[in-house]
Amino acid sequence: QDQELVEPKVLRSPVTLPLQAVKLPVPWIGGHFWTRGYGSVPGPTIRVKPGETLRIRLENRLGPGPGYDGCDIRNSNLGFFLNPDTICALNHSNLHVHGLH
Repeated sequence: QDQELVEPKVLRSPVTLPLQAVKLPVPWIGGHFWTRGYGSVPGPTIRVKPGETLRIRLENRLGPGPGYDGCDIRNSNLGFFLNPDTICALNHSNLHVHGLH
């Protein structure tokens, strides 16, 4: 099934990124899985000019999550990302980027 290319939203500094649960489709096996994201997939493009200061505020909207005590690695037969019982401490975050240039 062909899907159209999606151009990410373009943002300029200052930027507020809401880190939240994002539901992604898995068309090659059917169904979906949950992951962390910045409100859209793909995430936004942030543009800055030479010499400009980039200001990013990361808002962690992930909630408390199950924590490590709620993690049961024995149920990992569906794969780490497809089985919520094997994902530990979903509320931990950092700013994840691709293509800083």
